[in-house]
Amino acid sequence: MAFFALLLEGLGLRFFYSLMSRVAGEIMLPGSRERLGEGWSWEALARIRDGARYFRTANLLRLMVYVVPAYASLNHGAGAALVVIGFLAGLHTTCIVLEVYKLALVKLHLSRQGSSLKRRGEPPTRPDIRLDGRSDWWFAIHAWESAGLYRMLGIDLFRNLVTAYIENTTIPRLERD
Repeated sequence: MAFFALLLEGLGLRFFYSLMSRVAGEIMLPGSRERLGEGWSWEALARIRDGARYFRTANLLRLMVYVVPAYASLNHGAGAALVVIGFLAGLHTTCIVLEVYKLALVKLHLSRQGSSLKRRGEPPTRPDIRLDGRSDWWFAIHAWESAGLYRMLGIDLFRNLVTAYIENTTIPRLERD
């Protein structure tokens, strides 16, 4: 696991991880040559592990969505569309590699310091960018929203699908069983 993480760091993935963690407002795991600093806990690593599993699967599914449009673009000579699809596919592929890297780091840090990690600690915090007020309008309840409208749109089915997806991607099969 250490070699794999070192290889990805050598290929420059740490820079991409830094960029994506700034965009998402999350704290970065220390690299493969570093040790966990003060404040890291088993729960914090488990939360990162579960999130990495979720986003690895989500990006793989997003990547699969591009197959049909890419094939259609190739057959119809739509070069501009193919370039955009190629960029998006490359981004999602890099995100998949990033999540695999994060899983490798979690496994590495747990193997190094698993028994010495305390329970119920938190990693160093960073301000949550989702709480800055710019998205208040989007999440506010609007006058046209009603339970009947959401029932008609099938939101309960969608909610159940999302819940099942999250449970199946963040919790390993052995833990679910």
